[in-house]
Amino acid sequence: MTRNPMSQEGASRNLRAVWFPAAAVLGVMVASKILYNLPWPDFALTLHKPATFHFGITLNLAIAFGPSVIYPLGRFRGVLPRACILASLLTPVIWIIWETINFSACFSLGESLYYSLNPLFLTTLTFMALQMGLWETVYRFRRRKTEGLALVVRPVLAVLVSLGLFYVFALWEMGQNWFYFYQSGYKALFS
Repeated sequence: MTRNPMSQEGASRNLRAVWFPAAAVLGVMVASKILYNLPWPDFALTLHKPATFHFGITLNLAIAFGPSVIYPLGRFRGVLPRACILASLLTPVIWIIWETINFSACFSLGESLYYSLNPLFLTTLTFMALQMGLWETVYRFRRRKTEGLALVVRPVLAVLVSLGLFYVFALWEMGQNWFYFYQSGYKALFS
């Protein structure tokens, strides 16, 4: 059985619909991180505070809300959920790897890998899952109204699980319970 080359071309065009926005969000994140870390006081002292404020906000927006740009652009152009999920996770995963590599300059490999499980990174990933679940729910609800609400059960379940994990990682006692659990794991492994 041979595949239709037109369908392969259409599929690659659809994949570009999700990977171009992912590359753009990643580019904003990388540029913001580099510009944020420039030694502003050394060459432009008056620009230090406004520049770091602006690039810090841009960096965090790209990391936190990238899936709200990437996922709907892909899904509403016919890209499969797997590709949209991978494209949406590109920026936060590269950010986590980048920060873990920076952390490894002072700590051992085991401690650096354990650092990648810190509450900030886990909260970020659950917030990503929450956004993707919400966008998938919107997509399914708008595209398949005639087939009933049964199709939105899994995305809504993903949203609810993400909300529960977000509560545990960030909101339960303002995040300190999970942080203490994380710290006790560190002490048990590395002390």
